[in-house]
Amino acid sequence: MADRILESRQELQRGFEERAASLEQTQEVLSANEERFFALLDNTHDHIYFKDLESRFLLLSHSQAQRFGKDKPDDFIGKSDFDIFSDEHASLAYRDEQEIIKTGKPVINKIERETWLDGSLSWVSTSKLPLRNKAGEIVGTFGISRDITETMLLQQELEESESYGRNVLNSIQTGFFVIDVQTQEILDVNRAAEIMLGADRGAMIGQPCSKFIVVDADHPIFQENGHGLHNVEHFYRRANGTLMPVLRSSVQINRHGKPHLLDSFVDISEIREMEKSILEAKEIVEATNLELHNPSSTPTRWRARRRLPTRPRANSWPT
Repeated sequence: MADRILESRQELQRGFEERAASLEQTQEVLSANEERFFALLDNTHDHIYFKDLESRFLLLSHSQAQRFGKDKPDDFIGKSDFDIFSDEHASLAYRDEQEIIKTGKPVINKIERETWLDGSLSWVSTSKLPLRNKAGEIVGTFGISRDITETMLLQQELEESESYGRNVLNSIQTGFFVIDVQTQEILDVNRAAEIMLGADRGAMIGQPCSKFIVVDADHPIFQENGHGLHNVEHFYRRANGTLMPVLRSSVQINRHGKPHLLDSFVDISEIREMEKSILEAKEIVEATNLELHNPSSTPTRWRARRRLPTRPRANSWPT
């Protein structure tokens, strides 16, 4: 009996020792993980934060604290976005976080425009998710943000530059196409091109350029040698199907890292009509001179069509 009790005690003792060793090992793992976690918070350049159900900070990374203007993350525990940002941005962030708490649905890579209390602006790409306890209950939110202010400012400059360029192109009378070299689709047009071709910009963008540029063996869209065109006579097709003679020039450009063709054209319909009129006038003058020198040799059809006098009237021509 005593032996059994002793064995039971020894077995319990071994169990306690094994349990204690397991707990100690678990504690070591947890401590190591905690050290790694806080090392991440102390050294990451991304802005990481944890918030409670009222959107108050529970924990945040060192980089986030520095972005908020202080070196110690603990200085912001218990505070909210309303203590840091303007009501405009803080209200939007609070609304997003409360929706996450309510639905459990995350917000991924949302671009946020931040307005600070001093009036300055910044932009971040933010992902926010629900924070859950061991029971799976939502107890707050956590998120990670990346500062993309420089990228957004550069994009604004590019947009302003493109807007300026568009205004310049729309102010001139030469028609312009921007054509994708690979797909040969029209990417952009200016106002003059709309007027000359009788089509709206929206109806032309995305269309194959051959819909408006007449293409044949003598008039390719692109030069095989990669060189541009300069004042080459060509025909463009209007939206109503009629052909328009033009002087065409083109040059290859890089736009957003892709090869594009900047195609310009000038309507020379009036010039061609003037040339035609000049030729007709020349024929009339030649026919008139011929009749003056030899009236009988002038074809009857010229006298009938042009109604030319058979002989000059008195004092009509210098002697």
